[in-house]
Amino acid sequence: MSGSDKARDRLDSGGSFSLFDSVNLLSLNSLSDLSVDMNRSLSSADEQVSQLLQSSLYLKDLHARVSFTDESPPGKVKYSVTCYYAKEFEALRKICCPSETDFIRSLGRCRKWGAQGGKSNVFFAKTLDDRFIIKQVTKTKLESFIKFAPAYFKYLTESICTKSPTSLAKILGIYQVSSKHLRERVQNGCLGDGESSLQA
Repeated sequence: MSGSDKARDRLDSGGSFSLFDSVNLLSLNSLSDLSVDMNRSLSSADEQVSQLLQSSLYLKDLHARVSFTDESPPGKVKYSVTCYYAKEFEALRKICCPSETDFIRSLGRCRKWGAQGGKSNVFFAKTLDDRFIIKQVTKTKLESFIKFAPAYFKYLTESICTKSPTSLAKILGIYQVSSKHLRERVQNGCLGDGESSLQA
């Protein structure tokens, strides 16, 4: 069964999808058709580009989510991180960045950057090695990107495959990070036995 058949099979099976996973299903079908056509003409040197197309075919795995808790001295904090289009961006980074580890190290060392010219007044940061820019995006812009992401990946893939120059800046990842400070309270036990209980 080909990748496009698997994707259509997932759509036809009526499986459950989250709101973000169901966005722009029409683009998915055209992207899978493009994938089949391009796979015929790609050489083995272009396998990473092919992987970028193939990773777009599976709706259920579009976004990776992870949660963890940090119990450092200022207090207990629960973090939740969503990596939008995780597989597509990973495939793009394999083409554009020499090392995923170096990419992560760069992102770990940033400073606030006073970008000029924008109207949105959002937060900007630049990595200390000057390789990457981090930009805060509004909820509206995030929702817009999620809708046109299949077309974005299709355009970049075609540009890379044909070695066509583009002035479009490469977006190498979109992440949503949320945090919740967990407050703890110590009180006497309800049964009056003098024991203490801990609530979060």
